[in-house]
Amino acid sequence: MEQDVVLIEPNPKADLIASIKKMGIPVIQDDASHEVTLESAGVRSSRAIILCTQNDSLNLKIALKAQRLNPKIHVILRIFDDDFAHGLQEQFGYTAFSATGMAAPAFAAAASGVDMTHPITVEGQSMSLANLKIESGSLLINLTVSEIEQMYDLSVVSMRRNTLSDFHPPADCCLSAQDVLVVLGGPNQIRSLASANYPTS
Repeated sequence: MEQDVVLIEPNPKADLIASIKKMGIPVIQDDASHEVTLESAGVRSSRAIILCTQNDSLNLKIALKAQRLNPKIHVILRIFDDDFAHGLQEQFGYTAFSATGMAAPAFAAAASGVDMTHPITVEGQSMSLANLKIESGSLLINLTVSEIEQMYDLSVVSMRRNTLSDFHPPADCCLSAQDVLVVLGGPNQIRSLASANYPTS
């Protein structure tokens, strides 16, 4: 994305340091909860700070200090608890990602035989691309692309049948077993689609 990045890590592993330095990224081996460390990383003029330690209270502590040094900085932080993450977004305007909230959709999708990307935020909504093959006996067989989009509130991005891929499948195209769909939607919508794709017993 052509952005300058600085990494702060109190106990960096040797292999991590080597990989980061190969990318030309400076590494500050220090405690980011110290304002002098944040200042040395350029927080006063930074557009954003990403806090992704495993310690929620430490992430929040650093966020508050960074915001005090630079009130315009965009704070992005990892928070374990989903409700707490939402609360931080509402009260402080932080972009807060719940570790559990991010992991659950990926695990659920994997359990349903769906290959799903990490979520991105589109107009405030968490969205992922998911790839799934229509199974024999799937409840999705004979449904049209339009019906899939309306019933499951997602977008069909592409469809592959045999070796042919169509990145703009017609709305009236009916699904068959072994078709491969790529859809864009929220985690709950993708889970519902994956559940319907299970062969009926």
